Amino acid sequence: MIDLAGIYGRLGKPRKEAQVYEEIQSEGNIAPELETSIARSSLQLSPRSTLEWVHLTQSGRDGAVDIRKNGIGTSIWVTPSLDTDVRIQYENNRFSSDKAQESITSNRAMGEALVEFGESYELFGTFELEKFNISSETEPVYSAGIRGQLDDYASAFVKVKKELVYDTIDAIRQGIYSQGFQTGLDIETVYGVMFGGEIGHYRYQDDVSQNLLHLFTASRVFSDFSEWTLQYDYHYEANDTPDQIDRDGHVNDVYWHPKSFYDHFFSLNFEHNLGNLIKNGTGKSYFRLKNGVGVEKDANLIYKGAVDIFLEKRAHEQLLGQLWLSQSE
Repeated sequence: MIDLAGIYGRLGKPRKEAQVYEEIQSEGNIAPELETSIARSSLQLSPRSTLEWVHLTQSGRDGAVDIRKNGIGTSIWVTPSLDTDVRIQYENNRFSSDKAQESITSNRAMGEALVEFGESYELFGTFELEKFNISSETEPVYSAGIRGQLDDYASAFVKVKKELVYDTIDAIRQGIYSQGFQTGLDIETVYGVMFGGEIGHYRYQDDVSQNLLHLFTASRVFSDFSEWTLQYDYHYEANDTPDQIDRDGHVNDVYWHPKSFYDHFFSLNFEHNLGNLIKNGTGKSYFRLKNGVGVEKDANLIYKGAVDIFLEKRAHEQLLGQLWLSQSE
């Protein structure tokens, strides 16, 4: 069982790790070296807060995507019990673009919760309110679903979701929302290979109907402090009402919804645990490097890369940084 706790820790599932340690403690006879791991696991589940800053720039799709976001906020995580997680987040955001002359600001509050039940299942959901300076009204958005481990190898989920479309300033100004559902199935094998897929259906506020398909297969290799993941993804999207295209070939809509779109994507991800190099922490410091190439419809080449680093100098001093890039022809 000690090995199982370590596996959950490596997979980034601290509550599962703590549940295993709790069962070990109930049996008594705790080894001295295990007490340190239990204390570290308990520290990970203590209430914590972060200060956050985000800068996001997205442009392309023949002019259908053009948005910049700068935001600052804070999040609070609480784990009231080993089967419950709660997160509360507040953000102050400013949206702008190259086309729009005026920017839009917002205050956003979000609550998120996850509750386990029946040993193999969990309920999850979010509820958000975002107040924009251009309107006196606030439209709530949400997501809610259930996820479960069907047996030793298969897991599945189903969720409903409503969200705001942030493709352009005009999409925010017009209050374009999408609402629908997704469901998926993942299967793991004893050979370290997993595969699965998702389907979804969404309807936009302007009555555009969208169907989604995502298929993937991946292989993971672990060493003492590192993890390698090789993955293939296929995405397909179909909309019953396509974008309006002007004479110059630019999209003349406030958000991107092509008649059909697909891509094939291959990625290689690397993660190295830095916990053994940093004293007085929980041992969860890490470095992640994600890189991938693929091809979209019309033979457009795409590249995606990301760097994540999480450093924990001391138990209550942590630094998280993320850099993400996506580019296509």
